[in-house]
Amino acid sequence: MNFYITYGTFGFLQQIQNKHEDRELLIFAGEGQAIILEETESATIFQQPNEYLVLSRLGHLSESDFQVLITIPTSEDHKYQLEKQLEMYQPELDDNSEYHSYRLLKSTHQNVYKVLLGFTSREAYEDYKKSSAFRNNLSLEATKPLAGAATVHTPYIEQYFYPSDDLSEE
Repeated sequence: MNFYITYGTFGFLQQIQNKHEDRELLIFAGEGQAIILEETESATIFQQPNEYLVLSRLGHLSESDFQVLITIPTSEDHKYQLEKQLEMYQPELDDNSEYHSYRLLKSTHQNVYKVLLGFTSREAYEDYKKSSAFRNNLSLEATKPLAGAATVHTPYIEQYFYPSDDLSEE
């Protein structure tokens, strides 16, 4: 499964979504920018996407969910170990009714992994961050030993994206 991410203004991304109604394109609003996602077996319609392979997937992505996109960099030396550590983590969506989706993504062009988490709200995510599952598997502290920080230019980042429903009504 392939996963594509493109950033831009909400209006521009909405034009792409409207032009390709036959595709499942999901838009979310972030701080200063919006994001559009496509998960597909086929080629993307995006012109210059960030491309990823889906290594793990649970749940259904929904435009009505709050999304967290965690960027976890690594080095060539640590890539295999980090990937195995991340693949071992399989969240229990059934144990938390506010946790809706999970994707582990591997960049096709860089030594970077992304984790996309879907929750009912930011508060639900903040509660999840307090769990041992998050601390032991996805936190900066859990991934830092395999980050190869001295040679990596991309830092560990958490980006927050909100449902775009409110924006489309303006």
